[in-house]
Order: sequence, then C-alpha cells, then structure tokens
Amino acid sequence: KISESFIEREKEFNELREKKIEKLEKAQSKGKSTEEITQMAQEIEAELEPKKTELMQLEMSFQQNFLLNVTSTAKKIAEEYGLDVVLDKNVVYHGGFDISDIVLDKLNQ
Repeated sequence: KISESFIEREKEFNELREKKIEKLEKAQSKGKSTEEITQMAQEIEAELEPKKTELMQLEMSFQQNFLLNVTSTAKKIAEEYGLDVVLDKNVVYHGGFDISDIVLDKLNQ
C-alpha cells in the first residue's frame, strides 16, 4: 500500500514537473529574456521543492517500515523454528537454513 501511494505521488510529481518544464520551454521559445527565464526557473524550483521533499520522506518511511516488518517477521519465524541466530544470506557461504521464502510468505499474508 505504501509502495502504491509512493508510485502515485511520484507520478503526480513527474507530471507537474513536466508541465512546468513545458511552460519554461514555451517562455524561451517566445523570446523571453534570460532574467525572466531565470526567475521562472527559480519559482518552479521553489514550488517543486516541498513536493520533492515529501516524496523523499515517503520513500524513507516506506523503507523503514519495510525493514521493521522484515525484522519482526524474521524474529517470529526464528522463534517458531527454535533458531537462535538469523543471518543475511549474503554472509553465509555454506550451510544453514534459509528462511527467506517463509518470511516472504508471511509478509505477503
């Protein structure tokens, strides 16, 4: 759900940014002065900055929530299987018991 929300907001931001760029390009093609173009670009940047910040915060929130969900789910599964240690599979060269699929199934429920 968070991912869908992020994708939707990112799409809205990109559409708004494209409209602003088109407006700026039209002003350039109409022969507006460099000062006017610079002023317009600064205004556009000031208008888009809060939305850009909101997107970054939403993405950070998504990543934190996802990591928290993965961690807590892995802990529950470890307890169910009587495991004392859960390692990232990138640090285990041989052996062990991979619970990745179990964690993913639990997260998708």
